[in-house]
Amino acid sequence: FDVTRREVAWDERMHEIFGIQEDTFDDIFAAWQESLHPEDRDRVRERMGHDLQSAGKFQIDYRIVRPDGETRWIHDEGNIIRDPDGSPLQVIGAAWDVTRQKKADEEMKNLLNTTISQNESLLNFAHIVSHNLRSHATNLSMITQFLLEDKIAEAERQNALQMLAGAATGLNDSITHLNEVVQVQTGNQEAQRPVNLFAAAHKAETELSALLQAEGVLLDVDIDMGLEVMGIPAYLDSLFLNMITNGMKYRDPEKESFIRIRATRDGGRCRLEFTDNGLGIDLQRHGAKLFGMYKTFHKHKDSRGIGLFITKNQVEAMGGEISVESQPGAGTTFSVILNTTANT
Repeated sequence: FDVTRREVAWDERMHEIFGIQEDTFDDIFAAWQESLHPEDRDRVRERMGHDLQSAGKFQIDYRIVRPDGETRWIHDEGNIIRDPDGSPLQVIGAAWDVTRQKKADEEMKNLLNTTISQNESLLNFAHIVSHNLRSHATNLSMITQFLLEDKIAEAERQNALQMLAGAATGLNDSITHLNEVVQVQTGNQEAQRPVNLFAAAHKAETELSALLQAEGVLLDVDIDMGLEVMGIPAYLDSLFLNMITNGMKYRDPEKESFIRIRATRDGGRCRLEFTDNGLGIDLQRHGAKLFGMYKTFHKHKDSRGIGLFITKNQVEAMGGEISVESQPGAGTTFSVILNTTANT
């Protein structure tokens, strides 16, 4: 470009790349500006104006939309020749069609993201196995020890056998669901399906009934029986198990402990709240690392710092959000936002 004489010299390759047929300075410049991709237009114009004012060289990547509708990536670079006063005289440069390279870079980036996601899923799977199956194993062990006692009434034995059957069913379901987790990539919407929230809560209550009874914790569930959310069954099972066992683990021994589970609708979203009257958490001190891996906030022999890390990742994988409100000595409320189905 000759800025002062308003002349332009483009070779045939430049005309071919941009699909511009014009040959005068004003026409080519107008056609080039018109070809800029709408999402890149302001950025390129701002950069061009800045370079013409002060730069000696320029280099920029941007997209164009050719007259035939095809989008291409362009790499543009060159030199700006100035007069003694610093005013631009000529712009000498070249442009390359780098669409193929950009697409290859994007494919590589997607492949890297997929690999990272798959690695996170496998790590998540390993933690679910160790964390969730441990809850089932503890429950089964407690029921079995109770059954092995010599002096228990027949009614208590029958009740324990029913709890044992429920715990065994829950363990089988968890193992079945864990097989699904391996195939789930973070944020994979196709892996989600409608899940009845009341049924998921009742399932967790049944599986943990022996633990709740042994720890003297009252569980109160207030969920509409017809409420459905879009989710991954294995992740929702893990959510309820983690939240309930967390409430039991950090109960206040000086209080009659309770855990309340409540769900409310808000448009196409559902707010699921887990409230307890336990020890509480000092959020000013621990809030920033609350959901971090291997982070613990109370001296408890079973604390491993995995449960909340798992829960946060699973909730976000289902397109949801999780937050917490808590004060030391005043209990804790975890709020989980999930998408409801079209039918609820």
